[in-house]
Amino acid sequence: MNFLKIPEASKQETEGFSIAEFRKYDYEKFEKQLRHMWENLSRLHPDFSYEITKQKLTSAYSGFGRDHQIQFTINHKFKDVESELKLNLPELMYDAYFILSNSYYIPTMVLERLPIDKNIRKQATFVSLNSKHVFAITKSRKSKVNNYIVTTSRNKIIPLDYFAAAIFVDRPEYLEELKERGLIKKIYKYNKVIKDVIRALGFFNTEYFKTMMLSDFMNNYYCLDDHKKLWKRIYGVDTFEDLFFLAIKASQDDKPEYFDLSDLRNRRLAMSEYLISPVYDTYYRILNTLTDKEGARQIILPAMNANVVITTGFRSMLHGKQIYDISSPWAIPLMYKVSQKISIIQNEVPRSWAQLHKTHYGVVDPINISPSDFGSVLTFTGEARVDENGMFIVPDNNVKTFEFPEIEEDE
Repeated sequence: MNFLKIPEASKQETEGFSIAEFRKYDYEKFEKQLRHMWENLSRLHPDFSYEITKQKLTSAYSGFGRDHQIQFTINHKFKDVESELKLNLPELMYDAYFILSNSYYIPTMVLERLPIDKNIRKQATFVSLNSKHVFAITKSRKSKVNNYIVTTSRNKIIPLDYFAAAIFVDRPEYLEELKERGLIKKIYKYNKVIKDVIRALGFFNTEYFKTMMLSDFMNNYYCLDDHKKLWKRIYGVDTFEDLFFLAIKASQDDKPEYFDLSDLRNRRLAMSEYLISPVYDTYYRILNTLTDKEGARQIILPAMNANVVITTGFRSMLHGKQIYDISSPWAIPLMYKVSQKISIIQNEVPRSWAQLHKTHYGVVDPINISPSDFGSVLTFTGEARVDENGMFIVPDNNVKTFEFPEIEEDE
C-alpha cells in the first residue's frame, strides 16, 4: 500500500452534509478561524492584547436589495502601539447566498486539492496550508546531482538539507531516513541553518528562533487548528513536521494515481479558506512583527482594508474575478454537478452521455455548460455528501465515488 493512500472509505455513522448544508457549516468556520488567529497572537507575546466585536451592517440603499454584511472590529495593542482593524464579511442569507451591491451571489464551493499534492509533469510535490501559503519540493535544476530544494510561498529557495534540519530538529529518525533515501546529503546542526530557513519563510530574528524551535512555531502559530484537523482526517498526522515528512517521501513516490486530481478521493470542498486567506496574510504579517520587532525603536502594526474579504477573498480568489449572479445558471454546476449517485433513466445512461466512456464515472469530468444542454449537467445534482472537512463520503465501503449502471466491457 502506498504510504499516502487515503484510508479505505467506510460507511459513516452520520450521513454527513449535503453541499448546501456544508456551505453553511464551512461559512461559520470564518469567525472561528479569525478568533483563533488573534488568540494565537496573544499567546505568542505577553505584550499583545486584543478585543473582537461584531455587528450586522446594511447599506443605505432602501428596499430588499441592500447589502448585508457582518462587520468585525478588531482592537489590538502591542506594547504602546494600538490599532483598529475593521473587516466586512458578506452575510450568508438564508444559508444560501450573499447580497452585495444590490445583487445576489451564490458563493461557489471549490474542489480543492489535498494538503499534499504532486505535479507529475513539473516533478514537484506541494504542501499547502491555504491557496497562498504553499511549499514546493523539487529537484534543483542547477545541480548535476539530485539535490532537492524547497520553495516557500515568498518564492524563496532553500536547500532541503537546511529545511529538514530546521523542521526535524526533534526528529532525528526522520533525518536519518531521508539521508538513507538520498533525499538529503548531509545532516546539519539547527543553529547553522535556522537563519537561512526563517528568512526564506519571511522572518528575520534569528535569536528568537533559537529559543523557540521552528517546529513549535509552525505547529502552534503558523498553522491553524483547522489545518491540523484536516491532516489528521486524511493522513493520520497532526503536526507540520509529520506532514512535511510524508510530502518529502512523496517526492520519490512511483504511484502517481494517488495524486490524480480527477479522483474525488483526492479532492475536497472548500470555501471559507478562500474568504479568510487575505486575513491570514495580515495575521502572518503581525506574526512577523511580534517575532522580529523585539527591542525595535518603532513598531508598526499592519493595516487591512475593511473590504478585503469581499474584493480579494470573494471576488478575486474564490470566483476568479467573475460575477456569479443568482439569476444565472453558471455558478451552481461548478459544484453541484458532483454527486455520489447518478440518476438513471430506464436503467440506461442518458443519451447526452453517450460519448462518455465508463472510466469517466467516479471522477471529476469537465462538462461544457451551454443553455442548449443545461439539463444534462443538472442530472448530477443533489446527492453528494461530505464530512466536516469537505471530504466526500463513500457509502457502504464502496471505494468508488459514484454508483453507476453495469456497462458491458469493450470488445
